[in-house]
Amino acid sequence: KFRNSIFEQYKSVISLLGSEYARVSIDKIEYYGSTMAGGFFKENNDSVDAIFLNCGDSRSYVWDSNGFRQACDDQGRNGGMTRQISFGKDDIEISCDIRNYKKPCSIFCMTDGIYGAFSGKNGFHSTPLYMEGFLMNLLSTQSSIEEAGARLKVIFDEKGRIDDSNSMVMASFGYNTYEELKKAAKERM
Repeated sequence: KFRNSIFEQYKSVISLLGSEYARVSIDKIEYYGSTMAGGFFKENNDSVDAIFLNCGDSRSYVWDSNGFRQACDDQGRNGGMTRQISFGKDDIEISCDIRNYKKPCSIFCMTDGIYGAFSGKNGFHSTPLYMEGFLMNLLSTQSSIEEAGARLKVIFDEKGRIDDSNSMVMASFGYNTYEELKKAAKERM
């Protein structure tokens, strides 16, 4: 029941994102399996409590006063991906990590397909520093979060086609306006 629920939710997200490439490949999930990164949060006055869920090599990141970094270990390190959600298997393992971050902060959850957009052809490099620089540059140059999201979608659709799904969720806390977030991104750059 849990696996079927995740699969239905995954299909809904793909549909909402309008990811045509992923929609074409959705019938392959039973054979290939899928990975996920997700987060739940509780916003407090001065901090955010976050619970990160991970299966496979999808990843979550945090950006706060200590910089931009991976929020918790994924299951794809040291010898390849060890777990995935597959409907042909019963051994799903989802790790759970609890963290607390002071505001202001931003949390990012990304599928592994994001690395198709940040690495490979056309001069993109696959390092966390480059990914951070790309995201900070994007956030500091767009006039709204909607424009930043639209620009990311174009990048993911153009450069991330090596994977069947490219999705990223960003949640920011402690910023009253996009201009405050934009200023912080510019300073981080």
